[in-house]
Amino acid sequence: MLLDFQTIDDVKLKTELTEIQAVIDSSAFLQGLFVESQIPENTEGFRIFSDPINLDMRIQTPGYYYDDPEKWSFRDLSNILGEEESRIMYEGVFPSYNEVLEVKELYWELIKGVADKTETPVNNQILKLMKRYSDYSVSLQNKFNLTENNVNYIFKLVVPNVVQEHILLLVKAAVFGGLEHSPICQRVLDCYRLGGMPGGWVGPLPENGGKAKDCIELYHLGQ
Repeated sequence: MLLDFQTIDDVKLKTELTEIQAVIDSSAFLQGLFVESQIPENTEGFRIFSDPINLDMRIQTPGYYYDDPEKWSFRDLSNILGEEESRIMYEGVFPSYNEVLEVKELYWELIKGVADKTETPVNNQILKLMKRYSDYSVSLQNKFNLTENNVNYIFKLVVPNVVQEHILLLVKAAVFGGLEHSPICQRVLDCYRLGGMPGGWVGPLPENGGKAKDCIELYHLGQ
């Protein structure tokens, strides 16, 4: 899928895209969003977050959060990841803006393809998995005291968009120097490899010393 958008000659980039693709293709991918799933025995140091009704606040934090951010137990993950994307592209491996533009142009078909939210392989793969939610809607409602509208909102509007944005971030990290240069992206990929997704950033912001391994929580509903 990720290697189908354009020819990739760079061996390191091809290896990292294959690694990301393997996570997407895994039978565990996003299965932790359903209550009948099993959580891995080794959660690799993650704290587990399992509160669907508050997931959107943590991964698509609304503007009113900033009226009084200190009253919340979490930080704005979407903003943290946005700043990480800028750091990867403009303050990372490539020292000049012109080099960044050259790399962006070289891999534009890949970046554009992953970002596309219409009928593309990445988008279709996510939506195919999300369609399963209707099979589990009643169990989710019963276990977490949700309404049908709550469940529809999570699986139709929140999760698909956020997952695709995260995959795009991972691809950009691979393109602009490699995943090893972004502990945040490595931890995001770990969340998906374990069958869940990032469930928030709890702890100091990165600029205040917060580390991804300590602060990113794993959203997973498995037993």
